[in-house]
Amino acid sequence: MKKKLKQWQESKTNVFIFWDEDVAAKKEFKEFLKFAEKSQEFKELAPAQIRSFIDKEMLAQKLRFSEKEKTMLIEKFNANLWGIMNELDKISMGASPASSSVLNKDEKIYNFLDALVERRNYAPKLLLSLYEAGTEEIYVFAAIVNSFRNLLLIKKYADKPTLLSKIEKEFGIHPYVFKKLLHQSQRYNLEALAAIYKKLLEYDVALKLGKTKLEYIVFDLIQNSEK
Repeated sequence: MKKKLKQWQESKTNVFIFWDEDVAAKKEFKEFLKFAEKSQEFKELAPAQIRSFIDKEMLAQKLRFSEKEKTMLIEKFNANLWGIMNELDKISMGASPASSSVLNKDEKIYNFLDALVERRNYAPKLLLSLYEAGTEEIYVFAAIVNSFRNLLLIKKYADKPTLLSKIEKEFGIHPYVFKKLLHQSQRYNLEALAAIYKKLLEYDVALKLGKTKLEYIVFDLIQNSEK
């Protein structure tokens, strides 16, 4: 092997890559390094580094996990960042992970509402995942109405911090959610939000009478709502 390594080292046309795990524990690897043009060690990430990676990916994909759910994700994939990224991609698109779901029902509905308010084309897939998780249609619709009601109020009193603070407290909106709503309200003008809220009240009657489906309402909000 050493004779071949010497020949390979002198080659100007071929590149040879050797890879192994736990090389630091193998004495023979030191002999190997003598013939290497370049060597690099990729150390396994610490749990804190993995958690930081998850936080950045969650922010990029607009996902929300509790600390417990982050721990579940780390326990499932350890330092396999590629596996973590694939899992987050699946969750953001509403697909069910191969094993037990990382997201609970509340987290799923928050992600769905974010996608709907931001008019993402994958919102219907997230709605389907809510149905698969056993969430009732009437519960999802109520969450939609509450979300747009809050957006309407925030937009209406955007220039009145005291009233905004009162809205946050009286409606029991979590500070993180309230901050997200403030940002999302900038996507719409006041007239558009008022029109959407009025339309939702009409849909409420139609839904209860069985004259429409929630899937149609979601599609209409994504495709036909003005900003």
